[in-house]
Amino acid sequence: MDHLLPVIVKKIESDSADVRFQSLKAFTDFITQYLCDDKIYNSEENNESTQAINELILKKLFVHYGLILTDADPMPLFGLKLLSVVVERNSAFVVILNKLQLITVLFNYFEVNHPKFNAFTVKIVRAIIQSREIDLPALI
Repeated sequence: MDHLLPVIVKKIESDSADVRFQSLKAFTDFITQYLCDDKIYNSEENNESTQAINELILKKLFVHYGLILTDADPMPLFGLKLLSVVVERNSAFVVILNKLQLITVLFNYFEVNHPKFNAFTVKIVRAIIQSREIDLPALI
C-alpha cells in the first residue's frame, strides 16, 4: 500500500489518456478493496492502515480530482465511483471536498439528463447532505 499505490496514482498526471485511465482504474480497484475491509480501514478506530489510506487519499489522490472530473470519459465515471466509496466510508472527506471547491461541481452533476448524473453522484450528494460539517445553504 505504501509503495505501489502512490506510484499508480501519480500516473494520473500522464499525457496519455489511456495511461491516466488505466492508473485511475487500477487505483480504484485496489483502494476500494482496502476501504471496504473493516480490518484494514475503520475511520472510527483510526488505526495505522486507516491513517495511511487517509493520507494517500488526501495528499496523493485529491490533488488530481479537478483533472479526473473534467477529463474525457470514462475518467469522470471512475472518479465518481471512487469518490462515492471514499465519502461513504468516511464522511469527514466531505469537508475536504468543500475546501477543494468540488461540492458545487458535484451539485451541478446532480441534475436529470446531466451526462455525469448516475448512482455514484447520488451517493456522493447524499453523503454531502448528511454531513453536518458544512453549511449547505451557503453553497447552493
